[in-house]
Amino acid sequence: MKLFEIWLSRLTNLSAVIGGLAMVMMMAQVTADVLGKYLFNYPIPATLEIVSSYYMVALAFLPLGFVTKHHEHIVVELFTQGLSPRSLSLITGLSNILAAMYVYTLTWRGMDEAIYMTGIRESWETAILDMQVWPSRWFVPIGCGLMFVYMVLHAIDDIAFWLRGRRLVTEGKQPKSIMDD
Repeated sequence: MKLFEIWLSRLTNLSAVIGGLAMVMMMAQVTADVLGKYLFNYPIPATLEIVSSYYMVALAFLPLGFVTKHHEHIVVELFTQGLSPRSLSLITGLSNILAAMYVYTLTWRGMDEAIYMTGIRESWETAILDMQVWPSRWFVPIGCGLMFVYMVLHAIDDIAFWLRGRRLVTEGKQPKSIMDD
């Protein structure tokens, strides 16, 4: 289990770094495009298509596993803030199972779409070229798949804590509200 956690963590960190690089590249290209357009009357061709088909998709989906690993999703504790850590871990575990089912569906449908678009070599026509966009379709199942795996691990960990009083998963920080006693 420990070896699995290590490799999953490395893959998740790499995915998040690629998402961060996509953000930096997007900022640089958009800045260069605006400067080129207004200073030299020559914008960078296909900037809109590259930003919308690659950078934004990578930025939105690739870090999902990293965010899930570190319990950094938004949590509303209106009805659970007074619960004991063990009681809260049951609710968190059940909600992780429900969310994992939803994210599994996103992963599966995203994988279906990525396979199909890879098969037809999806491309977008720009003013100067046909840009291949099928590789960016793989960002969705990668990011959602990593998120799914961490949701399942967190659900198992939370249910184990509820049942036995100790955690199984050591990777990532635990939310403050469900820390061990």
